[in-house]
Order: sequence, then structure tokens, then C-alpha cells
Amino acid sequence: MNRRVRFVALSALFLCAALVLRAPGVCLAEENAAPVTVHFFLVPAVLPDGSDSSPGLPALRLFLAKLAGGYTELGAGSGGYLDEKGELVKEDNHAFLVSADKDLSKDIRSYLEKNFPQSMHYILVWKAVWPGMPGK
Repeated sequence: MNRRVRFVALSALFLCAALVLRAPGVCLAEENAAPVTVHFFLVPAVLPDGSDSSPGLPALRLFLAKLAGGYTELGAGSGGYLDEKGELVKEDNHAFLVSADKDLSKDIRSYLEKNFPQSMHYILVWKAVWPGMPGK
């Protein structure tokens, strides 16, 4: 998928979410609030070789649980981009969200490159605050 199309669409989505989190009345300064790094990434439903990525998802889930202590699977989705001919190409994918106390994007990218090979992996990373984080 075209990096620019994904970036614009998802940036708009996450900008809206960030604005909501910063809205007046939303308490982000709780005593036990903790900074976290949020990772959003996509796994294509069909890999470039035509194979289904679903058989690799259980191992990915286990990897994420061991790496970050857990994950949120946002489920199946789809997106689109313009190819070099200017034609719209649709791509189905699986979306995941992982938060951690540090940036894990290199570990996630390495895992995706090894187990879900494609020309580019789409990963967004940003800083956030988790109010009421257990143990903090």
C-alpha cells in the first residue's frame, strides 16, 4: 500500500484521537499516570506471494504478548492506494495496537519482516499517557 495514502488516512484518525485525549475535562495528570509508547501496525491479509497471512497470526499474538505483555487486535480492515499506473489498489489487512513503556518498533518490524515478508511494513509509533496504569 502506498505509504503516503496510509500515512494521511491514519494520521487523520490518530490526530482526532489525540485531540479527544487532550480535550478539557479529560484528566491526564493523574497521580499514577504513566507515559507509554503506542505502536499501530498492519499485517496484510494476503502476502505478496499470494499466501494467506492468517496461519502466522497465532505466533504473532504470542510474540506480542511476550514482548509487550499484551496486544489489542483491532481486526480485519482494508485500505487502498494508487499504484504506479494511477489505479486504485485495495488491500485487506489485520490491524494491531501495542503499548509499552518503550519503543518496540524495531522488534516488531524485525518480526514482521521475517514472518510476513513484503516490500514495506506499515508501523506508526507515538507517545501517549496511560492514566491509572497499574503498578505506577
